[in-house]
Amino acid sequence: MRSPEPPRVVRWKAVEGHGLEHLLLRADERGVSADGMIIGERFGGRFGEPYTVRYSILCDAAWRVRRLSVDSIDGGGLVLLGDGQGRWTDGAGQPLEALDGAIDVDLTASCFTNTLPLRRLGRALAGRTVIEVAYVHIPTLDCAPARQAYTRIAPGRVLYEGIGSDFQAELDVDEDDLVLRYPGLFDRIEA
Repeated sequence: MRSPEPPRVVRWKAVEGHGLEHLLLRADERGVSADGMIIGERFGGRFGEPYTVRYSILCDAAWRVRRLSVDSIDGGGLVLLGDGQGRWTDGAGQPLEALDGAIDVDLTASCFTNTLPLRRLGRALAGRTVIEVAYVHIPTLDCAPARQAYTRIAPGRVLYEGIGSDFQAELDVDEDDLVLRYPGLFDRIEA
């Protein structure tokens, strides 16, 4: 029997303020498992107030999110279950119709969740691709649908656009589409 591959360890730090994301990533022919922790500071009126959240994301072999679990050390948690076709339920099995059409999830304080649509869409990113995501605000764990667009503009470079906002960024990514640099927000550091 072959031993499973060790997880890939990836870390990012906030460019401003204090923040760190730590990720353990496992991928094989059966699917993808991502377990991470984000330590940061709240933005807005409560800037500087620290938070810590843990997340677990399970994807099928095509990188479609099937389960997201996020827990805050302040209390509170969120579980989303996806069918891989754009339908979601909460942890108790109640339908979340507002998220219909979303295949991916986006955690506001996470670099890793940018990788999900990049890997899932693969070659389709040769052109601008608009997607729906389940957008989870960290640390409140509020969840809402959001539209985003990704375009591969060069090898190792992807344009991210938040549709409905004026936000866009050119992300530097490695050969596995994991973010190396998210200008103004995050830089990858050696694990």
